[in-house]
Amino acid sequence: MPKDIDVYKQLVHDYGMVMTVDELARVLKYPSSNAVRQAHAAGRLPVPLQRFPGRRALFAPTHKVADAIVGLDISPSQAVHKEPEMVK
Repeated sequence: MPKDIDVYKQLVHDYGMVMTVDELARVLKYPSSNAVRQAHAAGRLPVPLQRFPGRRALFAPTHKVADAIVGLDISPSQAVHKEPEMVK
């Protein structure tokens, strides 16, 4: 099964068709939901956020989040790996 299908299926299983800002922060490894909102306001968020009519909360379409994750396409040799520090 293609990697993008696996990512999409897993995200939909875990979060449904739309994700809240809190869920998006968790999945995309932002430090907080506020950091997601700031990235959105600055145009740096890799997925669109939308409001449902009559709702104040922002939501991200899950398929767009999956597309952003798959679009990273990082091979193991490109991944940033930080060695754990030794406790003294």
